[in-house]
Amino acid sequence: MSKLTKFFKHPVMFFEDAQKNKKLKEGKPKIFVVGFSTWKTYLRMYFSEYDLVFLPKDIKKSQFNSQYRKKILSLKDSCQVFIWGFKAPEYILEFLREEKVSTKFVEDGFVRSVQLGATKAPPMSLCLDSKTPYFDATRPSELEDLLNNFDFSSKPELIVQAKEGIKLLLKTGVSKYNNSKSIKVEKIYGPKANKRILVLGQVEDDASIQYGCDKKLTNNDVVRLAVEENPGAQVIYKPHPDVLNGHRPYQSDPSDVENIALVLKRDIPLANAFETIDHVYTITSLGGFEALLRGIKVTTLGCPFYSGWGLTDERQSNSRRNRTLTLEQLFAVSYLVYPTYYNSTTGDRLGFDEVVWLINKSAANSASVIQAKQSAKAMSEDKKKITSSLMVNVSAGSKVNKRGFLIGFGMHKIKFYADQITEYNCWALNMPVSKQAALSVSQIMSACSPNEGDAFIIWGKKEPVGLEAQAYSLGIDVIRIEDAFIRSIGLGGHHATPLSYIYDKSGIYFDASKPSELEHILSGYDFQSNTELMEKARYTIDRMLENKTSKYNYAKDVAIEDLYGPK
Repeated sequence: MSKLTKFFKHPVMFFEDAQKNKKLKEGKPKIFVVGFSTWKTYLRMYFSEYDLVFLPKDIKKSQFNSQYRKKILSLKDSCQVFIWGFKAPEYILEFLREEKVSTKFVEDGFVRSVQLGATKAPPMSLCLDSKTPYFDATRPSELEDLLNNFDFSSKPELIVQAKEGIKLLLKTGVSKYNNSKSIKVEKIYGPKANKRILVLGQVEDDASIQYGCDKKLTNNDVVRLAVEENPGAQVIYKPHPDVLNGHRPYQSDPSDVENIALVLKRDIPLANAFETIDHVYTITSLGGFEALLRGIKVTTLGCPFYSGWGLTDERQSNSRRNRTLTLEQLFAVSYLVYPTYYNSTTGDRLGFDEVVWLINKSAANSASVIQAKQSAKAMSEDKKKITSSLMVNVSAGSKVNKRGFLIGFGMHKIKFYADQITEYNCWALNMPVSKQAALSVSQIMSACSPNEGDAFIIWGKKEPVGLEAQAYSLGIDVIRIEDAFIRSIGLGGHHATPLSYIYDKSGIYFDASKPSELEHILSGYDFQSNTELMEKARYTIDRMLENKTSKYNYAKDVAIEDLYGPK
């Protein structure tokens, strides 16, 4: 029996079972998860000894106060709060500070995965910091404190492990991301005639620059500085992988510096990019540290975690960092002590070297390269076949700039929902659902050409596999709509107008593979504080049973014994 059926037919049993499940979960300490994208449910596997409660990513203050504040306070001696980077509203951060709730700022580790994070590949390492994310140079993090105070003399074996770890990274070429195919770099760089400078680009609106650099800088500014400071040198500019792979837009146009630098047009492994390089410039990129591991001089214009310890040419000072470290000491703390490593398939805790070998083995699999080539070819062919004429505007007269693309809606539903959804200027595919099902992700993306702030509004789960992942990687919201639980007088198949519907920005209630807004509410709502709602629920259940109200209300009353026979 489904939970929904049980709720309507056996409400007492429904709440009794809910209470039993609640007691089972009460045995586990809770982690309240804030600011995480809905696809990051790997946390449940990595922290299976805890009961994780995911708060909606765009939670409003009123919702937090009504559903979560009291619950966190009642459990503050035993619970934790995980925050992705700085993606928590200030009112939540202020509440956690004032109430001294155990908080961890979570970020990907420095050896992450084969594929880019933008593709939703789960990370194989995480950095959990109780003070601030490691990239925040405005205040001390746990990583900075460790680097300032760690007693290396008490653990001489750690330096031995660090030396072996550095050798392993250099031998395998494993980096933070490992999705690019190894190449012969001379074919791109050309023969070396002069000093060679590599500029490592970053996503310019990334938090690591916002909190790690005290001045406004673009990647192009770094390129120009490298050219100015190194007359006669060959300057090579490597844009960030997310930019080169089309997952994130650039802020400064690489073509503006093509007259003074060699701008890479394709993503190549960092290990290859460093070959024949004499000097690296960056704002705060982790790649700067990977250059140090190879004995390359590094200039940092911001203040990444690895600058200020006597190993870099840093242009932003940090008076808190008052210790000189060796490369092995810096590596030991940053890669062996600070992060936690995981098997992204099983959730098991692993060691640093185990993760490096796993990634190296996976990256070497040529099938992923073949698949990438096939996908690129298919996308190119799709773009030739399809134009934006497939999309028609269905929000006549709307002055809203944000566009909402209706996917999977029957033609008879489009007008109704376009009128209901006022926060977006709605567009719809001009074809029946049966034909929409044949479209590929690349065809839909080509037809819509979505921008950040737009949304795909999907009927249930009626979209091609991969559309949600592609949307999230580009900063496009995904909203799902479905009939609600008391729908209409008449069947939906007969086009009866719905009297209620569900509009969910997290998932959809029937998809148990990830949390929906309904699951968020059921997990976190403070029912005890809202006696009026409970009275209304009891009254509504009574009226529904009395009036025999259901989702569809089209059939005539019958004598059930005439159909079932005597019991």
